[in-house]
Amino acid sequence: MLKVAMPRSVWSQRVLLLMGVAFFLGVFYLDWKTDPAISWLVFYLVPLGLVTWYFGKWFGAAAALGAALLGLQLDLWQKSNLSGEIQAWNGLVRLLTFSVTVALVYTCRVLLAEVAKQTAARMASLEAELAARQLAANASRQLAQEVTRAEIAERRRLAHDLHDSFGQELTALKMALQRTCNVLADGTAERTQVDAACQQVSRLIEQTRQMTFELHPATLDDFGLVPTLKHYAEQYGSQTGLEITIAETPSAAGEGGKDAAGRLTLTRDVRTVLFRAIKELMNNAAKHGPARQVVVRFNWSQAELRIVVDDDGRGFEVAPATSITSGLGHRWIRERLAGMGGELLLESVPGSGARAIIIVPRAALNAAKESA
Repeated sequence: MLKVAMPRSVWSQRVLLLMGVAFFLGVFYLDWKTDPAISWLVFYLVPLGLVTWYFGKWFGAAAALGAALLGLQLDLWQKSNLSGEIQAWNGLVRLLTFSVTVALVYTCRVLLAEVAKQTAARMASLEAELAARQLAANASRQLAQEVTRAEIAERRRLAHDLHDSFGQELTALKMALQRTCNVLADGTAERTQVDAACQQVSRLIEQTRQMTFELHPATLDDFGLVPTLKHYAEQYGSQTGLEITIAETPSAAGEGGKDAAGRLTLTRDVRTVLFRAIKELMNNAAKHGPARQVVVRFNWSQAELRIVVDDDGRGFEVAPATSITSGLGHRWIRERLAGMGGELLLESVPGSGARAIIIVPRAALNAAKESA
């Protein structure tokens, strides 16, 4: 024999209906067995409300009418000494009470259903808006990444061109001047002029190297972020008198791949962004501090890279990231870090130095090889 399984909701409705009927019959039995002076009117409202809530107003109205008729019959059984007018009045009060209860319960059900409908519609609207904002944020982040890649590639190209063309031409010119200087007699005016020209070319070569380093240091690709920063810190410290300390906790075994502990390390683009960001923070400490000491700590973990830059300058009032009073350098750092999913946190109190925290998430600690 084929059996058709009934939906769970049907079974639950039948259970609720049986519960309502059983409750009603129980109250009716107690009303019948107890003294007529004890009123059980309020207890009839529970099954009436249950039936109305789960089965609708027509079921509730039928239950209210049935309950009122049974109550009238109970009066006839228990209160035969009452006049017909009193019994009719009791029956009318009972019917009105049951009807008002059914109406109130059904109204509450309709209102709650409408509230639930509007809430669901609002939630759907908010979810759609949130999804649209997420798409916009992802598109903005992707655009920032593309802009950063294009900027880094252009800086690298300019640095290579400057080194390979202008730098080599200046080196060749210096060598030619030196050869000319060697054939001229000492103490002559011509020798003095060639020596001066040779020194000027040497200064141009040094400026070209500095410009090449500012555009894109070759050591960043060859040796990594931390060694390049240490080299830069020595040069910048000698120029400004700033004492700069670079520390790692723990020390990374390498960049562009996995280290001995299996941690993911930094890609070429991330290294470039972090190098320029830390340079900007050092420059701010020297120029606006004015600080005497700067400590840069790299805290590596499998979850993230956290770079903390502390200085002992005079500090400043930290402006919100979206404020127009936020410095251009800080805004540039935030934009570039946001492109890779990172963030910049600033902590400072006037007169108590400043702390900048750069957080690079695991997603940016990508060990995949990149094309040159």
